[in-house]
Amino acid sequence: MKEWFKYEYGFINIDEHNLFLTNTGNWSETKGLKEKGDQKVNKFRRVRFQVSIALLIIITILLFYNKLISGEANLFLIIGIPLSGFSLYNYLKSELGSKYKLPISKILNIEIDKQNVNIQFFNFKNELDNELLENIDIKSIGTLTRLKDNIPNKK
Repeated sequence: MKEWFKYEYGFINIDEHNLFLTNTGNWSETKGLKEKGDQKVNKFRRVRFQVSIALLIIITILLFYNKLISGEANLFLIIGIPLSGFSLYNYLKSELGSKYKLPISKILNIEIDKQNVNIQFFNFKNELDNELLENIDIKSIGTLTRLKDNIPNKK
């Protein structure tokens, strides 16, 4: 069994032994991944990126609003630059996702709520951990439901 599908910040790859979180969904990306807790994690990377994009959009709107009041601005630029920032965010947000492997044998529970999935598991340090995966493809919920029904450490 080898399956992959998209979620809000990247891709989920699943094989017989592991569940992988990747940026591209490419199986070659899974080869070097370590378990969660065995690598350095920048916890605020996603928040900093989102705040940076929001600030860029706000500053651009304020600058062009000032130009609009003075009659020097082009309406296309006022709308185009914030939309470009939003498009840039959507294009780069897969780089914000987690990158690690999760052995299926360490999964305790999978909670599925519409398009969101919360996975409870033991990380590399054998500490209880969880991962919230948002906006999963509807078609892929069946795969995760089957995985949920077959997890060895099921609560």
